[in-house]
Amino acid sequence: WDLGLAPAGGAYLVASSPDGATLATAGVASITLWDVATGARLRDIALPTEAAALSWAPAGDLLAVGDTDGAIVLIDASSGAEVNQPAAHDGLISRLAFSPDGALLASVSDDGSAAIWSVVDGVEQARFTGHTSEVTALAWSSDGARLASGDVAGEIIVWTPEGVEQQRMTLFAGEVVLGLAFSPDATRLAAGDEGGLLALFDPANGELVREGDAGGPIYDLAYRPGTAQIATAGRDRNVRLWNAADLTLLRSLPHPAEIYSLAFSPDGATLATAAADGAARIFPLELDDLLALAAQRTVRPPTAAECAAYRLVTDCPVAVP
Repeated sequence: WDLGLAPAGGAYLVASSPDGATLATAGVASITLWDVATGARLRDIALPTEAAALSWAPAGDLLAVGDTDGAIVLIDASSGAEVNQPAAHDGLISRLAFSPDGALLASVSDDGSAAIWSVVDGVEQARFTGHTSEVTALAWSSDGARLASGDVAGEIIVWTPEGVEQQRMTLFAGEVVLGLAFSPDATRLAAGDEGGLLALFDPANGELVREGDAGGPIYDLAYRPGTAQIATAGRDRNVRLWNAADLTLLRSLPHPAEIYSLAFSPDGATLATAAADGAARIFPLELDDLLALAAQRTVRPPTAAECAAYRLVTDCPVAVP
């Protein structure tokens, strides 16, 4: 099921609020905030240029937006007012990620660098220049001790918030790394590339733990909170949920268009996506939520046979002979 959210400027990026109650979407020149429970449009925030990266601060008070010109803007999520604007980069901002404590913001760019900024005043804290090509992926570990970034040459580098390189790994040479995510316990790093490779690394030593074919180019990926699952999304118009231990496929969520961005709610109960058709969608992942949504959208009561077959309610009507 989806809610079919489609703001006027399109929705090509999604981010969930820390409490899971609100979804932010970013498009051509605006951010839109949505009520997850009802699908109601809460606020539109105008942007001067096209958004290319979006992240929501852990405290829920700030949204970070990176644009196609290399600028980063921190926005008050409640008022839509600009808080500060770090000096940023000389090329498109590919990804943004707040530190777990919300004090720092990391960014990566087409200019080949990664940077860390103070959220309070926008002052640059570190600049990492270990990549030799455009940087396209970024993740921050849950313990705040490591970051990982990936580039268009298929290289992944693990580094510290001080800008010190720790490990360097390579996926298929020449394939663009577009998705990175640390496991909740920070012991694994999931990576996905434009060739459709899904790989798990040990970030402590850089060793490849497991790899698999995701069925098509991966544009984004994330660990599902509270579970041992990884979600991937990309060109094949499917979100795929994988067992994070052995990368076996668990389920697929088809879409009508390529999927650019995905975000889980903090409890892992819902998944939001943004696709090439400009729409954002919210998928309930728990059975009880799916049944509740089905009940809301059902135009007639179930027959006795349907109820018995699909267990739609506890007390099914008695079949009439």
